[in-house]
Amino acid sequence: MGRMDDKVSELRRILNQKKAMEEQNQNQDQQAQENEDNIEDENAQSADSSSENQGDETVRALKEQIEELKKANSMQKDMYLRKVAEFENFQKRLKKEQEQHSQYANEKILEELLPVLDSLDMTLTHATDRKDDPLVSGVELTFKQFLAALEKYGIKQISGEGEDFDPNVQEAISTEKSEDLESGKVCKVLRKGYTLHGRLIRAAMVSVSE
Repeated sequence: MGRMDDKVSELRRILNQKKAMEEQNQNQDQQAQENEDNIEDENAQSADSSSENQGDETVRALKEQIEELKKANSMQKDMYLRKVAEFENFQKRLKKEQEQHSQYANEKILEELLPVLDSLDMTLTHATDRKDDPLVSGVELTFKQFLAALEKYGIKQISGEGEDFDPNVQEAISTEKSEDLESGKVCKVLRKGYTLHGRLIRAAMVSVSE
């Protein structure tokens, strides 16, 4: 019986040791798993932190790109607006030049007609004592019709007799004393001047009172 008891005791001891070793191994495995989990958590946290840092850098880079694109877009818009303004100014200048060309296209023709107008005007001036003459009346009517036709195209006659002398449209070639006019007034118009749409074609030749 004693040997049997010893064997039973030995078996129990072995079983207890085995159980203790299994519990120890189990504890070690559990601890290892916990350590591994902790490491994974730390790695995950580190990865999250790294990911967050990378995300922040990406966001900053995108913001910088957006700002650069905004600047580039603003520059392109400014360039576009300048080009539009330049084109509009060019159109205005071109339109103005075309209008001026249309208005003053007949300037050369008018210059050719001035001697004819001068001859008619001189004829009427020298025929003041023959106003009842039908021929003189006809010339006067022709002269008036001629001027009326020219005025439709922007041509106006400059005289200014009895008015203040205007050096912008009149040329004083002589002075004379006048009891009826103040100094600086136009006494006589020796040759009439003409404008075309406000532009001086030829100044009027006048005498001015002293």
